[in-house]
Amino acid sequence: MSSLDKALNILKVLSGKNGGAGVLQLSEEVDLPPSTVHRLLSELIQYNLIVKDEASRQYMCGPGLLAMGFSYLRKNGINVIAQPYLNECSEVLNETGCIAILANNQVICAATAMVDDQERPLQLFMGIGKQLPLHASAAAWSIIAFLDEKRIKDILKENSYTVFNENTPRNFEKVKYHLLKTRENGYAVCDGEMDVGVTVFSFPIYDKRGQSAASISIVGPQYRMMSDNSKKKIILTLGEYANKISLALGCPEEILKTEFEVS
Repeated sequence: MSSLDKALNILKVLSGKNGGAGVLQLSEEVDLPPSTVHRLLSELIQYNLIVKDEASRQYMCGPGLLAMGFSYLRKNGINVIAQPYLNECSEVLNETGCIAILANNQVICAATAMVDDQERPLQLFMGIGKQLPLHASAAAWSIIAFLDEKRIKDILKENSYTVFNENTPRNFEKVKYHLLKTRENGYAVCDGEMDVGVTVFSFPIYDKRGQSAASISIVGPQYRMMSDNSKKKIILTLGEYANKISLALGCPEEILKTEFEVS
């Protein structure tokens, strides 16, 4: 394993740690001697990719990674084009919105929109740059479902199938059920598979080649999202904005679905 591989593995581990980690903990998780981990951390600190909390002696991801991430997002045409539509859709539905993109077989939250309503109880937050679980998020299902079978298997073959709760799909066959349902309906619904009590509706966004490359989602508490009236409004509105974004990206109009089943 090269030094680059070792350093990247450390960054990957730290990216999943909310409170950071110490040298010994990292040493165990990346299977490297503490001296090697310490040396690599010191090198990463020089580029602001890692920061060290002197009080706790914990290492965390640094602002250099954030700058790189935002640089990618600024240059990614989908989220730039989609943001105004997302803002408008979120305002119409009065719920949090998210644009997710497919990159390197991962689904990443690339843009968000929050409602400006101080009296709205329980507003949910989506973090830009957050990696969404392929097996347990509507944002991922609505992209993956419309890819060819080989690509679907390639994307899901290394998925970890982390169990978030009793509703979480735990294997490829269970995820395949959700993908088939998504393809049938034209949109995905995640109703507690990742977070209990949280519902997400998501539609695919197609690029100029007519391929699903992103998704637009609306997320909110289950009690607000799943009534018959709410579901109908969300599905019709979200489908309309997904088509608007797809057309803005150059997607051929004839491949877009305009009528959606409310199930």
